[in-house]
Amino acid sequence: MCRIDFSQFIASFGVLSSCEVNAVLAAFDVKIYEKNTLLLSIGDISTQLIFVEYGLVQEFSTLAQEDTMITRWFISEGNFHHVVHSFLDHLPSASGIEVLEKAKIWSIKKQDLEALYDSYPSLHILSKLMMERVLKKYESYIAVLRKPAEERLEWFYRNQPQLANRIPQKYVASYLNITPTHLSRIRRKLTSQSK
Repeated sequence: MCRIDFSQFIASFGVLSSCEVNAVLAAFDVKIYEKNTLLLSIGDISTQLIFVEYGLVQEFSTLAQEDTMITRWFISEGNFHHVVHSFLDHLPSASGIEVLEKAKIWSIKKQDLEALYDSYPSLHILSKLMMERVLKKYESYIAVLRKPAEERLEWFYRNQPQLANRIPQKYVASYLNITPTHLSRIRRKLTSQSK
């Protein structure tokens, strides 16, 4: 597990003055959460933007007819997250957010974030840069889901190597839309090919 200092992270974009960085830090709450803590339940409204300084979190949903959990996204160090539709439109969330590893998480309520935007317009630039970063990752993820299962796993190892040994394989399988059994076969095949 690595650690991405929140203040250094937001300052690293060169968009905010030190005064603005301090204002952002003061507006966020910070808390350490234990593994398996539910940060957002399915059906609740996502009212907070989170930043993971260290640890690992997942966004998940369920298939009602099967009561099967589906991993939708992993949020590791140096990443912001909220359930978009729920957060923006103040609607019940179709997803939940769960801590997979002990995590230090910074969070801000939506109304406090909006007040920061009003007070510090340069935050819009930072927000745009962060959104572009997330959208590129998401676009890459959606594109790879159309590929064969082996290519999906190779993509995961190539694009998120820091997560490969930290996430239970059932979550990786779900995220890549592969059955756990098929994922094990692919992993064995890839391991034997690399020898």
